[in-house]
Amino acid sequence: MLADKKIGFIGSGNMAEAIIKGVIRAGVVSPKNILSSDVSEDRRRLFSDSFGIITVPNNLELVSQAEIIVLAIKPQGIGFVLKEIAKAVDISKLVISIAAGVTLKYI
Repeated sequence: MLADKKIGFIGSGNMAEAIIKGVIRAGVVSPKNILSSDVSEDRRRLFSDSFGIITVPNNLELVSQAEIIVLAIKPQGIGFVLKEIAKAVDISKLVISIAAGVTLKYI
């Protein structure tokens, strides 16, 4: 079901790392179908080297390539990211948030 979907993680922190590691180990998604973005070049490099996934510095680029978008960012940064990606997200995208305390209404 997910094998042919491109999944993009906005944010490359510990939660994104755990989820990516888990879906790859379980064989749910191929690394070639996973993208992540982060402001930190070091984190992007770590994810690319560790998991063999595609990393991008730009959230809009990630959203344009992914069918499933995981908001794996700290709650205090979600407002900025939502404004940034709003015009690129349409009905064809599934958006999942793991930002603690952020309501669906806010998103």
